[in-house]
Amino acid sequence: MTIKYIFFDCFNTLIDDFDEAGDESGMRPLAHIPVAHGLYEREHHFHDDYLAWRKEYWANGNSDEVLLADRLANIFMNQMRRSGRKVEVLPVIEEMLRLFHEVFPTTIRKSPTVNRVLESMRGRIPMAVVSNFFLPDYPQYLLEQHGLHHYFDFIIDSAQIMVKKPGREIYIEAMNKAGITSGDTSEVLFIGDNLKNDVLLPIEMGMQAWYFDRSGERPSSPAPKGVTSFNSWEQLGEMLEDHLRL
Repeated sequence: MTIKYIFFDCFNTLIDDFDEAGDESGMRPLAHIPVAHGLYEREHHFHDDYLAWRKEYWANGNSDEVLLADRLANIFMNQMRRSGRKVEVLPVIEEMLRLFHEVFPTTIRKSPTVNRVLESMRGRIPMAVVSNFFLPDYPQYLLEQHGLHHYFDFIIDSAQIMVKKPGREIYIEAMNKAGITSGDTSEVLFIGDNLKNDVLLPIEMGMQAWYFDRSGERPSSPAPKGVTSFNSWEQLGEMLEDHLRL
């Protein structure tokens, strides 16, 4: 099928943020702070709490984005109710946000092949980024830091519109910005590493989708039968070139 626009996921597609354990929450470097303030006894208790809250909040199809400060406030209030501890949480949150801004950007990596593949597509197919993130404009900032932002017509993140993938509104917003009409949806290709957000939901909405299968590197779903997949930027570049020659 013809490809007239490419939407990329950002994290663990264009740039990587998962740590050595495969965790992509970004919370491990901050976990000592709520311990130091007396909210938790061990760092892993906070990290486990964060992951559990995140899973529960979005378990039933809710696609509302929650900013990082609000996530932390909810988690800490729940912890104080459970533990009976009384802690002023605002200074804890402010300290964690300051450290996040210092540390998180230093953890970001990209494949050395990313620029080459994007450069080969520039001027041939328009491209954009559709990303989840809990701080507005942060994907734009990080892509700028890594010299990738200029390849894209626009970069949308969930904190800008307060709806995250797989909420349909963020995909619709991207298509509106790209000037994609309902009759052209099948000519949009979505590329990303999250099976539900970047593949299954775009396909359900009528787009094409290719799955960046990272299951050999971190805990994630392997490509299911019938889903077009790749496992490196080198392979993606070859697939795009093959498709353009058709």
